[in-house]
Amino acid sequence: MKEKQKIAIVTWFFPKISETFILNQIVFLIDNGYEIKIFAARDATKNIPKEDLYVEEKIHPALIQYNLLKKTTYVPVGNLSKILTMEAQAGKINIIYFQFSDLASLVLKDGAIHIPVITVIHDIPKITIKNQKLLKNKFYNAFQNATFVLAISDFAKNKIIKLGCSPLKIIIHPMGVNNNIFSFKARKFPLHKLCFTMVGRFVPKKGFDIGIRAIEKFKKQNQNLKISVNLIGDGYLRSKLEILVNKLGLQKEVTFLGKIDQLAVVNILKDTDIFLCPSKTDSQGEQEGLPVSLIEASFMGIPIVTTSNAAIPELASINKSIVLVPEGSVVGLVDGINKVFKYHSLYLRLINQYYKNLVEHYDINVLGINLINIFDYAIKINILRDTQEGFSSNRKIK
Repeated sequence: MKEKQKIAIVTWFFPKISETFILNQIVFLIDNGYEIKIFAARDATKNIPKEDLYVEEKIHPALIQYNLLKKTTYVPVGNLSKILTMEAQAGKINIIYFQFSDLASLVLKDGAIHIPVITVIHDIPKITIKNQKLLKNKFYNAFQNATFVLAISDFAKNKIIKLGCSPLKIIIHPMGVNNNIFSFKARKFPLHKLCFTMVGRFVPKKGFDIGIRAIEKFKKQNQNLKISVNLIGDGYLRSKLEILVNKLGLQKEVTFLGKIDQLAVVNILKDTDIFLCPSKTDSQGEQEGLPVSLIEASFMGIPIVTTSNAAIPELASINKSIVLVPEGSVVGLVDGINKVFKYHSLYLRLINQYYKNLVEHYDINVLGINLINIFDYAIKINILRDTQEGFSSNRKIK
């Protein structure tokens, strides 16, 4: 019987409401018999979001079910290398899995950790002539010292290579969704009312302001249509979005739901007719990785209008029912909504046609098995490397 590995999950903050993909992976590994320790870095000199400092039991019921806080150790960034090295030397962990490569780069500076290290790239700012050197330095230690670097998309892989990571180290491994929770629902498209939903943090790269403006224009074009809009999430732009909703006279149509638990999200999506994801590259060059909310909506069979931002076209190549529009364009988003509204029967057929392909690429159980195989392969590579180094050091030079 194959020995189960002891895995250290290392992340910036835990628990964090917007990072359910991390929680999903942890739960999958525990369910499959792996011993998990969670290490979260907390820098006391910085303001830490409130959501990262207390348990949101309602948001993450798995925290209680799996007793995850007792598996979590909070360690300042400067002490992480020492703590992880001690854990490895004591045999308490034999794989380190960094959820963020910028954190991995800070921890792997001295090369003291000699067990396999896997690190993930979720999203990287747009690479320009001005920032390329800075980004290379930011991720250098992670790319040099990790056994494997996981990219969530081909888009991310190409950016990682530009920043100096060896292509031989990169494995494409998307974030997954639980198909048993976000399950498919056969839909009939209503002709007299339409429910929109947008999900995510209220930050510039999500483009919620563009989505709200597009809905206002669509409403003007279809005055006999009853429209409702669900905004799920929160963030520092909330007050500006509320002002925009009032300015456009959409107070009756738009509901700010805030941070809600997973079951509540599923219930909202069940009654959603069009899912909007108006992602864009913000003024700082920040882009999406691949929004998990898009995969969730796809799994539930919802027609989607989104932008050609970052890795989103890769999902659209698998779920061919997705309507892609140019990022940052209100008019483009309105055109996309009108296309789905007018040809809704076509898009519902496409959803059915490509659903199996979607699950094969993004189901959390399929990806969980792939992740376990990556861990096992990393162990084998590490053993081979140690054997080669031992052989080289024992050779006598004549």
